[in-house]
Amino acid sequence: MRPFVITLAVLAMLAPSAWFFWQARDAPHLGTFEDDSLYLVAGKSLAEGKGYRILSLPGEPYQTKYPPLYPLILAAVWKLDGNFPANMSKVMLVQWVLWLAFLATAALMLWSLKPLSTASKWASLVFIAVSPPFVYLGLSVMPETLFATLCMTSILLANVSSWTETRRALLSGACAACAVLTKVAGIPLIVAGFLYWLLKKNYKRAALFVAPACLAIAGWAYWCFMHRLKVNDINLIYYTDYINYYFGTTTLADLLKVFTGNISALAESAGLLAVFYLVRDPFSLFLHILIGVVVLAIGLCFIAKIRPNFIIIFVFLFLLQNIIWNFRPDVRFIFPVLLFLSAGFFWGLEVTNKRLFSKELRVYVYSLVTISLIAWNLLQTTAYLRSFIPESRRIWNRLKCASDWISEYTSPSDDFITYRDVDLFLLSGRHGLRPVREPIPYYYENTAALEKPLRNIAQYAATSWFEFLLWDKSDFLDDSYLGDPERKEKILAEIKDIVLERELCGVRIYRFTRSNSSPD
Repeated sequence: MRPFVITLAVLAMLAPSAWFFWQARDAPHLGTFEDDSLYLVAGKSLAEGKGYRILSLPGEPYQTKYPPLYPLILAAVWKLDGNFPANMSKVMLVQWVLWLAFLATAALMLWSLKPLSTASKWASLVFIAVSPPFVYLGLSVMPETLFATLCMTSILLANVSSWTETRRALLSGACAACAVLTKVAGIPLIVAGFLYWLLKKNYKRAALFVAPACLAIAGWAYWCFMHRLKVNDINLIYYTDYINYYFGTTTLADLLKVFTGNISALAESAGLLAVFYLVRDPFSLFLHILIGVVVLAIGLCFIAKIRPNFIIIFVFLFLLQNIIWNFRPDVRFIFPVLLFLSAGFFWGLEVTNKRLFSKELRVYVYSLVTISLIAWNLLQTTAYLRSFIPESRRIWNRLKCASDWISEYTSPSDDFITYRDVDLFLLSGRHGLRPVREPIPYYYENTAALEKPLRNIAQYAATSWFEFLLWDKSDFLDDSYLGDPERKEKILAEIKDIVLERELCGVRIYRFTRSNSSPD
């Protein structure tokens, strides 16, 4: 293919995501995950010389949940421009650069996969560049693209044929260490790389690979041990400690339910990857799970054919990690393996096409299905983001309006319980906390347990000295149960010991009356 044609193809491929990033350049979607705002606050803390802290929480404890590499990048941006929210355009520029780096690394990875034809490589790359899960997570203020880039780079570096094995092992291990310092979910990458070299019976290279990773893990573990907040409050544990939160909310008796629920969620996520359609009715859910089972089966068959087996071990361990964790694995949690599932899907399409159609028809059938699939996902990305970005901007404007009143009429020492706690801090300087929804009740569909954090909110405030509750109609909108507006309003109406202090811009501010009632 001529360089000019390739350049045009790449520019055309990048155009949709460039438009989406431009539309979201002021980051109105900040706070959608809460994690995104927590990363930003950690970067702000580092930039302002306050240490690695969660500035938004009462007491401003140290950040011991999220590793520091991505917050360090955000800290550099905040150091250049600390004027929030005007500096979010610079943050989004950094996200765009990380997105481009991810796509470039994805291209290198795809072209290194021997079972793929050139047509399937291009189809996979274009699909990745325009499909909703990739674009949405790419423009979020989250470390997903950086993390996936580091994972792929570690695998690629381990297989640079022109380098000595010593150099490959050391640089691959250093990159894996950076992945773990981006997200602790990168530990399967460390194990996979170590096993890869062991299976080659190259024990020296295995040690060289794992050495920088062990240093990174040991350093982060030591920091967490020395600075972790020592509390029994599950709400605060959620913000500061993955492991204690897991064991504090999950028992051995829950594991079977977690496994089966996560396998179903994994299939649903794979189905969303192939044919994105964000409607939560039972038929669409069943369809996504059915398609997802096919995508996973084809993807795993494809991955089994890949050499080196570094990739095979990594994908297996990463998916296993998601199956045993006590959160349903949506596309965000399996982001680093989505590329391999996407490539596997197009590989399977090509194999099926060869078996079913004559040589004369193959090109036309493959082209028609591929173009239709890419066009559908581009259409869904456009439709989703064209509604998501304006709605996020409306939610943000309501919060900004309420924050202006809070800044003027409440004391800096007043603490808030609110769904958008970190964003409230960024806008008003007031500390706050989000009522934690424990994960296990979702697996059992336990209505009483799901409602408990909201129903007991006044009692929790009385024992933890929170003064206000900030309530917006969009709170818990992403929740499959509490996202129901009527259910939320019913629960709110039944909460005792709160009085309406102010309602403005569609946001209600309640004051806790601090009675001596005890939790249920």
